[in-house]
Parts: sequence; C-alpha cells; structure tokens
Amino acid sequence: MKIKKKQIEEIKIYTDLGKTAEEIAKILGITTGMVEYQRKINGWKSKYSSSILEKHLDAVKQYVNNKYSDARIGKIFNCSITTVFRFRKKHNLRQHTNLNSNDNKKLSKELIEVLLGTVMGDSSLNFRGISTRLVTEHSVKQSEYVYHLAEIFKCLEPSVNLTKQNTKYPAISLRTKSYPNLTEFYKSFYKDGKKVIPFELFDNFTERSLAYLIMDDGFPVRGKTGNVLSVGISLCSFSDEELQKFIDFLNEKFDLSFYITSHYNKHYQKSYKDIVLYNGEYKKLKKLINPYILNWAHYKIEGSKPRESEKVQSPLDNSNPSQLEIIERIND
Repeated sequence: MKIKKKQIEEIKIYTDLGKTAEEIAKILGITTGMVEYQRKINGWKSKYSSSILEKHLDAVKQYVNNKYSDARIGKIFNCSITTVFRFRKKHNLRQHTNLNSNDNKKLSKELIEVLLGTVMGDSSLNFRGISTRLVTEHSVKQSEYVYHLAEIFKCLEPSVNLTKQNTKYPAISLRTKSYPNLTEFYKSFYKDGKKVIPFELFDNFTERSLAYLIMDDGFPVRGKTGNVLSVGISLCSFSDEELQKFIDFLNEKFDLSFYITSHYNKHYQKSYKDIVLYNGEYKKLKKLINPYILNWAHYKIEGSKPRESEKVQSPLDNSNPSQLEIIERIND
C-alpha cells in the first residue's frame, strides 16, 4: 500500500491534535507503521503528552477541585491547555462551576463580549425548548481556537469533539450544555429561525467582540504586490440593510469605516457578502484589537503567504473611493 500526499498532510494534522498512531491509522485506513514512519522522518511529535499529568493525577484532581483553569494547570506542569483539557476528559475530571441547568445567573462581562463576537461569526445558538446551547465548528487546523473557546465558556460545560473525520475537510466542534440564560441571547440573534444582527445587545459589543468576530470570519486583504492593505469580514448570513447598520455602528463606536462588497465562492457557485475596512484605517484597527487576537490568528489581520483566492474590488483610500485596485480575499 502506497501512502498518498493528502494522507501525509492529515497525519500531521491528527498528530497535532494528539491522536495516537493507532487512532490515525484507523481514521485514514492505513497501517500504524506508515503513520509512525511519517512521524519519525518528519520529526512530528504529538502536542498531547499526558505523561507528566499521569504522574501527578492526585495533584491535578486537587487543582480541578480548587477551580483552577486548564491554562493555570498547564502552566504548573508545563503543558498546553489542550493537554489538560483532554486529560480531564479522559479521567472524567469535571471542573466545578457556579452554573447549573436551573441557574439563571448573569454571565460575566467578558463572556458576553466573546459570545457576541463569535455568534456574529461562525458560532450558533441552538434553542432546545427552555434552554439554549452554544455550538461552533472549525477546521482542525484551528483546533487551538476551539480549545481556547472551551476555556472561555467553561462555565457552560463544553465538550470538544472531532467531526467529519473521513472527509476532505476534517473539523473540530464545541458544544456547551444547555442553559436558560442563553435563551435571551437566542431570542435576540434569531428571528423566525433566521440569524440576525442583535443590535439591541450592542451596548456589550466591544473591541474584544470585534476581535473574536474577526478571528471567526476575518480575512486579510492584499494589494497587487501581495502586501496586506486592509481586513475584511465575511458576513454572508445578513441582509444589506443589516450590514449597513452594522457599518454605521462600527463607525460610531470605534471610528472605523467599512464598506459592503462581495466575493464569489467557487465551491458553492454563489456570491457572498463581506464588509471591508478602508485601507487608510488598517493601523487603527490593528491597534484596537491586537490585545485580544490569539497568536495563531494573526494571519487574519497580518496575512501570510498568498493562497489561491477570489478577487474583490476595494477603494484605494478614503479620499478617493472612486479609484479601484484589484485586491485578494484570502480564504480561511
């Protein structure tokens, strides 16, 4: 059996997710030896190493009982948040919270700010009768972000799982438990089952909210020479009227000027709406959201090596919006 290039790439992805050679072999339909050989010649080591935690299981239990976060435990034992999170799941170590299914306590200000940003983006709220849960799904390449969200929303008892494992685009998903205090957010975000922009909640939409929206749905915008000129946000779920109202809000609250444009998705053979920041305000946006952007997500605003992309048009600057140049929309 000859291993395919795509399978080699997937071995790297699953190794980073902490899968064992046996688990990867089963997912990809190849032998364990093939997986181990590729790991060895490429120097790929799993980021999930629970050996140090296994040696100190009782201490970890004590830290969990004392409500230490996964990040804090990881710092103590010099391992990643992902390692601690998965280790807890393996040993059924559930973090104690102040929230349960019958509790309707007010969520923290930080959590609400993140919630607004990520639900405006790729996350969704699922109404389940009385209670509501938060759901999000990303490419496995963005697993660090999903585990980060799990830490942010730990009071909602999230579970993280791999999905679409046998497809071309394996993903990782987060689902919280259902709580009544999320239902009010659901009512603002969904009208007749359709997601809308919840302007009545925007007293709580902050720089942090904008940063999480961009980490979910942002993309760098490049000029002809490949340099990043601006940032765009894919907001294809919303109407032009909502987008214009959102643009007005961003201008009034953050003094940032966006305009509506669109891109053509070859996969779905359909055009989708975006909003793009005017080039002259790029530095202002970066300064505003940089404190909240995670390390892995800087490509969303700084860019990386250009990939195959769709083309959209953008004004050169605010002073002469009639001048146009071709820029590239870098897809996620």
